[in-house]
Amino acid sequence: MPFNDDDKLLIEQIKDKDERAFELFYNKYSGKVYNFVLSITYNPDLAEDITQNCFLTIWEKAKHIDGDKNIKNYVFTIARNFAFKELKKQLLTHEFTDADDREFDDYILEKLNVKYLEAHINKLLETLPVIAQNIYRLRKEKGWSSKEIAERLNLSERSVEAHLYRTFKHLRSNLKDYFILLLIGANL
Repeated sequence: MPFNDDDKLLIEQIKDKDERAFELFYNKYSGKVYNFVLSITYNPDLAEDITQNCFLTIWEKAKHIDGDKNIKNYVFTIARNFAFKELKKQLLTHEFTDADDREFDDYILEKLNVKYLEAHINKLLETLPVIAQNIYRLRKEKGWSSKEIAERLNLSERSVEAHLYRTFKHLRSNLKDYFILLLIGANL
């Protein structure tokens, strides 16, 4: 659902603690947020809790929300951050539990694979022009839309999208060997 004047009006009403506006806003976005969080956590109960926390945060911090920004991006950024924070907490808890050796080895291997992949992506990004690196990081790390990036960097949206397309194409072509090795390793 694209950002529109209805969202802006709802946010303004929520800032005034209008419960009906909040209910409409919740009904509009909660299902999408839940599905998004579920795709990250693979845990329906956890996804429900995070979705509730996301909307509770919006209610509590409504006064600080900029109604001129894309509220949909804001909501999904909050949800993503809650999901990542919870997964990190679970990983740390899992590190100190008595898992059997095989499960622990798989866990460590998975962590190493993720760290290696992140390092490999960062090396690949360093081969790109600085502007492409900045655009990629604003999109992936901060969750900004092409429009927000374009405004921040004084570029056209088309230019931002072209940089993102070339960056993703570069990463895909250079990462396919990594994924083939990963698949071979997983089958050993």
